[in-house]
This record gives sequence, structure tokens and C-alpha cells, in this order.
Amino acid sequence: MAATEARMEELRRGSSMGRSFGLDVEMIDAAEAKRRVPLLEVSDVLGAAWIASDGMTNPIDTARAFAAGARQGGAKILERTPVNRIVIDKGRLVGLETAEGLVRAEKAVICTGMWSRNVAANLNWTVPCMPPSIFMW
Repeated sequence: MAATEARMEELRRGSSMGRSFGLDVEMIDAAEAKRRVPLLEVSDVLGAAWIASDGMTNPIDTARAFAAGARQGGAKILERTPVNRIVIDKGRLVGLETAEGLVRAEKAVICTGMWSRNVAANLNWTVPCMPPSIFMW
């Protein structure tokens, strides 16, 4: 899904490349995305790339794969460390407040499953997907 023209252009290019490799990729507008996936919130969506052959994955395997890739990229994953507050300064993430203190970070991932929309809403952000959802900023 795309909420900006820059992201739409990225999707168009990716779709074109995908088609050149034999993928059945279709560019659709927000209304069509909503028709196909009724639970989507598309008020700020310009369009999307639709691949009918896309499938589903086991969420546990997906989370483990994301974690492995993040660690390979240098990320530190703190498990069993509840976040009390997401610290934003001048519109940018600066850290996460935990019971252990402030963890400074330039990036974080909200991966709270069906609670992701609520966590994002506390920051006045919208997560356009229904659970399970992951949102990165």
C-alpha cells in the first residue's frame, strides 16, 4: 500500500519488475483495495500493488526470520522488556522508556500483534492494517 506519490512510484516500479519475472502483479486504487480487503483503513491510501498469488505464513516463523535478519543487520532485540512509553522529540523517535530506563534508538518496531493499532494511535499514527500488524518508523 502507498500513502505518498513517492511510495506509489516505488510500487509501480516494483510491480513492473515483478511482471518481468512472471509475477501476476496488479496496481489497484484505494477503493479496490478496500473492496478486496474490507477491514483495511484506506483514508490515507493512494493505491496498492496486488499479487493474487501471495500467500500466508506462520507468524512465529515470520517473527523469527525478521529477528534473525535484524540481528544480522546489527539490531539489538530486548525480550521481556515492556515499553512504558515511546519517546518522541520534534516528531522523531529518540528512544523507548522501559522499567530498566531509557533505551535510545533511532528506529524501533511496533510488533504488538492485534494491539499495534492502539499503540500507534497513542502517537496519533494510523496503522492501516488489521492484526497481526507490524509497523516500522
